[in-house]
Amino acid sequence: MVARRRLRGMLEDGDPTRPPSGAHLPVMHCSEATIHRLRVLLCATALVSLADIGNAEEERPLAPGLQVCFRPARDGGESSPADCRTSRLVAAYTPEGHTPGLFRGPARFVHHWSGFLEIDLADEFTFSLEGRGRFELTLGGREVLRIEGDDLSEAQPAKIELEGGHVPLVATYQGPAKGDGFVRLYWSSFDWTREPVPPTVLYHDPTNEDLALGASLRRGRELIATRRCGRCHEPSWKPRRAMPELGMDAPSLQDIGGRYGLAWLARWVADPRSVRRNATMPALLDAGDGPSHEGIDLRAWQIAAYLDSLKPSSTRSATVSPLALAKSRKLGGALFADLGCIGCHSLSSLPNPKSEEDDDDRLSLDHVAEKWSAAALIEFLRDPDARYKWIRMPDFRLSRAEAVAVVAFVLSSSREPTAIEPPAGLEAATGAKLVADLGCANCHGLGDEISRRSAGSLVDLSSDRSRRGCLATDPAMRGKAPRLQLDDTERDALKVSLGVGAALFEEDNAVEFAARQMKALRCGACHARDNAAAIWSDHEDEVAHLIPDDGRKKDDPLGGVPGVEFSVVQNRPPLTWTGEKLRPEWTRKFLSGELGYHVRPWLKSRMPKFPIRAAGIAEGLALEHGHTPKAPPVPESDARKAAIGKKLVLRDGGFACMSCHAAGDSGADSVFEVPGVNFQYTVERLRREHFQRWMLNPGRVVRDSRMPQFADLEGKSPFTNYYDGDARRQFEAIWQWLLQGRAISPPQ
Repeated sequence: MVARRRLRGMLEDGDPTRPPSGAHLPVMHCSEATIHRLRVLLCATALVSLADIGNAEEERPLAPGLQVCFRPARDGGESSPADCRTSRLVAAYTPEGHTPGLFRGPARFVHHWSGFLEIDLADEFTFSLEGRGRFELTLGGREVLRIEGDDLSEAQPAKIELEGGHVPLVATYQGPAKGDGFVRLYWSSFDWTREPVPPTVLYHDPTNEDLALGASLRRGRELIATRRCGRCHEPSWKPRRAMPELGMDAPSLQDIGGRYGLAWLARWVADPRSVRRNATMPALLDAGDGPSHEGIDLRAWQIAAYLDSLKPSSTRSATVSPLALAKSRKLGGALFADLGCIGCHSLSSLPNPKSEEDDDDRLSLDHVAEKWSAAALIEFLRDPDARYKWIRMPDFRLSRAEAVAVVAFVLSSSREPTAIEPPAGLEAATGAKLVADLGCANCHGLGDEISRRSAGSLVDLSSDRSRRGCLATDPAMRGKAPRLQLDDTERDALKVSLGVGAALFEEDNAVEFAARQMKALRCGACHARDNAAAIWSDHEDEVAHLIPDDGRKKDDPLGGVPGVEFSVVQNRPPLTWTGEKLRPEWTRKFLSGELGYHVRPWLKSRMPKFPIRAAGIAEGLALEHGHTPKAPPVPESDARKAAIGKKLVLRDGGFACMSCHAAGDSGADSVFEVPGVNFQYTVERLRREHFQRWMLNPGRVVRDSRMPQFADLEGKSPFTNYYDGDARRQFEAIWQWLLQGRAISPPQ
């Protein structure tokens, strides 16, 4: 601090942009913002040298996000077990009658965030709030905010100087006695205007015991739901807000015949992990010294024979011409690359193939030719969730020509299946009896004729029985129970969760549902979020040779919007601010495939639809950012302001917005690199607050945005004809014009 004061005094005595006396150098006319940055840079340089002397910050094993714990608001109340998890933001929205955690019923809760705020360079920062309730914030042990009321935005913003590094952060929030509770923490500095404190600067200690316990309980809870334990074991809970995954279906087996190869099906039934190392289906047959054929349990062959007999007439006659497949192969490779399949899948025919020793969690497609018939795979790609509503496979809404092309490429790139003759004497009736005895219909749709098997109550598993049956590691203790194929961490998580009992399932909330599903669906394969790059981006080089350099348009066999050219820039939008950016009603329609139009038709990639998860994800993203799960109605446009906004989007005397953006049927006139979303969709997509923040400084929202910044740090634009150059008022005028929505009148 002494060195900092000396440096500050030296800088205050003179302008660092002024050349020394007698120097024959050109004088730089710099803005106050530039002078400030130079001062900060000089301070940082000096402090780095001081750090080398022994003032360096001790490294911490930090992970992204903050730790947040939920405790009842009553005095002396403690949540047991510890209800802690990670949180991307200091923000929350809890509707009245809901709980932000998982292990307690509806009550007033205290949110307790803890962790670190990463500061690149020492500076003065201003913190402010939106919300209602009571909020406290301390940074580096100093109290910054202590506010209570029905409108936290009315409180005076707090200024504080912070040193560079990881500053300890503690924040608590308690919602109001009645009504919805919400809070959002904002900050600003000399270098940026007011914005939500971004998740990219928040970190926590991942070794915290309460956090580890909360993670274990959540993992066990998720396993019980996704492994469908309640299908065999009688559930002991009656949740007020059920965990949606408790209702997950499993792939229907009613017309499975003809879709899969018989040998592959037998191997899968015998031991799913021998086919896919991360398979979640349990192994129902004990490996032993019983009869086998080609190393596969004979019982599995009998079951496969029964399943193969369940063929609808359409499957029996479905064929695909080898010539059609051969002609489509090149196009299929381009589509495989364009849709980002490489983010979730690998092929040995491509560079950097996935091996068994590789820790890459992408799913190999080497087995496709062994598993699928061409006709069945084409049908599956065109409608992935037809027989399994909770499937994770994206639905890209492929045309038949596209599906044929992808299948041609994938089949030609997978390994040649080994020819295995099934054993003689297989009987479908024998397989049907095995299916009934094993209780396959408990999870899989097979019709009413198949009996179901019960294994007692889940409550019993929380006692000594947890060492027997499906949780046992010793085959002798497991008996006839299925092998769940759990690792030690998963098994421990299940035991801890079962020990909690029914309380673990009494509540669920959309924030955690959205987080679980975004992980399950691998949204990070295509989209960057916070500081994490898209997985697809790490593997683009593997498929670069598949993309033809032919300048094709969207009206080619790849489908899409006729006449719309692909953009030079193929960046997909990041997900960092999705909950704050988008209206949840629009997000739900977008995720469910109900939108009816292409948001970015210039992208080769496509946003798939996930209808069964859409509503929960849309709600959870909004709540996570501290926003209501139902956006307010779009208001009427102010005609006077809209008229000014309409002029401000023109090239002459305005921001030239129409160069890149279309407005209704009026197209953009001079797109550079990448177009913008059609203005007629803006107000049905975006929240007004996000629009204003985006317009003031697009680079603070999306790091590599092509959108120009028109406002300086004082909120002034270069166009003074309207509102004396007040950028905020000008952007509000544009917003009023955009409020016309689908009826927008393009400027002339």
